[in-house]
Amino acid sequence: MTDLQKTDNQFLTNLQNRWKIAEYYAASDLLPEAFKGKPANVMIAMEGAEQLSNTNRSITVNTVMQNSIVIHGKLGYYTKFKIALANTSGKLDKPIEFETSEDKTAVKATMKIDGKEYSQIVDIGMAKKEGWYGRNPKYQSMPEQMLSYRAASMLIDRMIPEVVFGMQTSDEIIDVEGKDNIVIEKDSDIETKALEGDVLTDDDM
Repeated sequence: MTDLQKTDNQFLTNLQNRWKIAEYYAASDLLPEAFKGKPANVMIAMEGAEQLSNTNRSITVNTVMQNSIVIHGKLGYYTKFKIALANTSGKLDKPIEFETSEDKTAVKATMKIDGKEYSQIVDIGMAKKEGWYGRNPKYQSMPEQMLSYRAASMLIDRMIPEVVFGMQTSDEIIDVEGKDNIVIEKDSDIETKALEGDVLTDDDM
């Protein structure tokens, strides 16, 4: 047997073992609908957990699945999960700081490696200019939280984009797609809210 054949055999063995683990997870009733009974989807979450884990923290597969949502075949993370990943990444001097008001949020954080401080401001004016305000009514009903989520997400993308490897958050997808174009892939009450025209945010999950 050649070295290439040995490598191929090892890959297949590892794949088979991972599939068995994914099947165990998929059999659980405690998973979101996007993963329940779908071992292939669970395997994607397993890859995500491996990517997100580092020397400072270990992310479990269940944590990824419970903090994910599938929209138009795209896996997105809840914004609060993205913030938690940044705060526990070991790259920041301390957790992200927020200064909020009804129409503006300012966030800031400092890199541990060089002490450089970054900041980001998002206000209602930006939300309107970018079209988020019109596409996502939550900016009208709960502006402080939505602006906080957006500001924190943008700050993380600037400072430490490797935290989520370019994955979008659920709020970012909704802001771009608009409520009328969002179809959530099977998730009982969540799916019903989406089909009835309600916009989903992290607080609906």
